[in-house]
Amino acid sequence: MAEKFLFSKGFEVFSTEEYAVANPIARREYSETYRLTRRKDGRPFLMKVYLADNMPQDLKFGNEPRLISYLNTSGISSLLSINSWGEFRTQEGKLFPYVISDYFERGLLSDRLLTDGPMSALESIGICLDIAGILLNLRTPDGGNFVHCDVCPDNIMFGRNENGDLHAHLIDNDHIVHLNGRTAPENWWEDVDLRYTAPEAFCSEGVKRNSDVYSLGVILYRCYYGRYPWKFDRERYEKLDWRKKMGVLMNARNEDFPEDGRKSDRWSPLVRTLAEKMTTFDYDEREFTEELRPLLLETWQMLVAAKTAILTAGPSEDPLAAYSRTLGYLDSPERNGLYGEEDGDGPSEPQAGKATDLPAEESDGGTGSSAQKIETSGADDSEFTNAELGYTPLVKMHAPDAAGFRDVAGMEKLKEQMQKKLLYFLKNPLLAHQYKIDLPNGMLLYGPPGCGKTFFAEKFAEESGFNYAVVKASDLGSTWVHGSQGKIGLLFKEARAKSPCIICLDEFDAFAPKRETITNSSLSGEVNEFLSQLNNCGRDRIFVIATTNNPEIIDPAMLRSGRIDRCVYIPAPDSQARRAVFRLCVEKRPHDGDIDYKLLAARTEGYVTSDICGIVNDAAINAAYARTKISMAMLMQAIDNWKPTVSKAVLEKHEEIRRRMESEVTAEIPVPINDKILN
Repeated sequence: MAEKFLFSKGFEVFSTEEYAVANPIARREYSETYRLTRRKDGRPFLMKVYLADNMPQDLKFGNEPRLISYLNTSGISSLLSINSWGEFRTQEGKLFPYVISDYFERGLLSDRLLTDGPMSALESIGICLDIAGILLNLRTPDGGNFVHCDVCPDNIMFGRNENGDLHAHLIDNDHIVHLNGRTAPENWWEDVDLRYTAPEAFCSEGVKRNSDVYSLGVILYRCYYGRYPWKFDRERYEKLDWRKKMGVLMNARNEDFPEDGRKSDRWSPLVRTLAEKMTTFDYDEREFTEELRPLLLETWQMLVAAKTAILTAGPSEDPLAAYSRTLGYLDSPERNGLYGEEDGDGPSEPQAGKATDLPAEESDGGTGSSAQKIETSGADDSEFTNAELGYTPLVKMHAPDAAGFRDVAGMEKLKEQMQKKLLYFLKNPLLAHQYKIDLPNGMLLYGPPGCGKTFFAEKFAEESGFNYAVVKASDLGSTWVHGSQGKIGLLFKEARAKSPCIICLDEFDAFAPKRETITNSSLSGEVNEFLSQLNNCGRDRIFVIATTNNPEIIDPAMLRSGRIDRCVYIPAPDSQARRAVFRLCVEKRPHDGDIDYKLLAARTEGYVTSDICGIVNDAAINAAYARTKISMAMLMQAIDNWKPTVSKAVLEKHEEIRRRMESEVTAEIPVPINDKILN
């Protein structure tokens, strides 16, 4: 008869917060896993309880699980999505250590591979890039490094962040090892998926910081091709004990990669090359040195370069050529200074032509551009604080986990234009200088209200990876004569000190109305100040993105070359766009599986993006009260109750404004209306 779990449904768990056991999930020889519900908001969590007496000594320090010891002495808990840890004491005085971590409701990578099969190149690389970002930062405050030792599809789980963006996360961290030197032993392999384990771990040399890179290479190949990168008899393998499995895998890995099955996919050569680089080793080599496989940082750069190649290569360009071009620029000497120095277990001497420094930021948010350190002047914010004018610093530091364009549905041609014409050269000023390219200064987004102009501007700022400020007219308002003019000067002074920087100006017509219509000399001075500050600000690595519903009342001097260089029209969403917006809004919430997005789009002709978001929110409110999932009937009822907030006459008026703007402003970026949609 199977043993009972330690805790049953409803058991109260008191840690840093109050939880209750929702249900037991799994029981292993030395641990039990439970799903918890946090009392204050009903949010789910995972709890792992350790049966320390049954735990292998290799996974402990004394009587304490090795993981908990590391959590007590380092700052890695947030990287591993761990919220709290401690121990239960029973009435008999027996201790049960536990760890409470985030519960990611989108499931395991292994389940997704089983149900959906192989993934696209971009998805496969994106998963590895997410995990590489975690591994790259698994460090102690003094610079020591950790190895996870168990990176496999069963230990990668998908969850959405606060923006609804899907990310891969590491779970099940019991085998994590701290590297005191260049290597560390890891002798407990009975409950590890050996197919993803680096070869040196089977030998006396033990694991290294780079051992997790090998695991990522196998995962990359498996995600893309749907199978392992070497041939072996899987049925026979499953019947062997773990020691014999090691032998089978070592022999299998001596063979060349088998022929892939996706030759018709233009990105197959790139993924294959990446996987081979990440898993290369010499089976006959007596010592597994750092030179056998790329460092974790170099793996990060290869993944970033691959993502860049996929997003920016032309239809006729060879994938490997695009990849080599991007990676070559990442490793070129002119990139020096964009990365901080690497500490820890890297090679003592830099390899020729290789960047070996640690990037300061994580994923590029879907742009495929390299993570880069934001260099600033080091000035203190007090330098930009002026109590008399009422100015406080507005520029925020870039958040490494910001979603950027991944939060924008569709608009592929527009986003591609942003990447190629603007962001690429903003991020690569040395390349722009080499080709004598003037860096862009600014862009105006205009169109009907409710179509997502401000949203796109903020996501553009996130996508850049730069520091940014979102500025409303009230932020620069002042009761003092020329006070607003002084605030404008301070804003650009702060932006220059914290460059590269994006300044988002919302409702730009309020900042810069036509001067011939102004009767107030102070307001005229403010417009002149903006004109002065905008002059070639791109050379200082400042980019201004402005939004407006009324572009024709903006002073025309603002929209000339060297100030606001680009004008982009954001229209009301068409049928295809509305369908995509419905899908994104609904899929962030609990919903039935039979939602007909095509019908929803057909029923919302004339609705703007904000209307669709409001409709889905109304349906979600009704579903929440009923404690059920959002249904098609609820969405249809919400549409019936929600009338378009922007009239047909207003939409037609803005189309007429567009036609006039396009005839007057030559810097318009031509993008088909039907390709513009926002969430």
